[in-house]
Amino acid sequence: MSDQDQTRVLVVDDEDAIRNGLVSALRRANFEVFEARDGVDALAKVEKHHPDIIVLDILMPVMDGPRGLPATPPGRRLDPRNHAHPN
Repeated sequence: MSDQDQTRVLVVDDEDAIRNGLVSALRRANFEVFEARDGVDALAKVEKHHPDIIVLDILMPVMDGPRGLPATPPGRRLDPRNHAHPN
């Protein structure tokens, strides 16, 4: 799989241990991973990297998940109804 074929994932979490663990696991699974510490940083990364998937912490300083998600550009929003959830 070429780098262009990799699914791009943005991991957003203010806790280093959680973010680093997720980033490490996703990279081992051959995802192209970017990381952000808060919602403001995440919005900049969305604009720069255009991730396919965003793993978003709900409670963060500066801008948390509920405030950051509506600020995501309209063409980049995900509809959770279109994604399967594991049982």
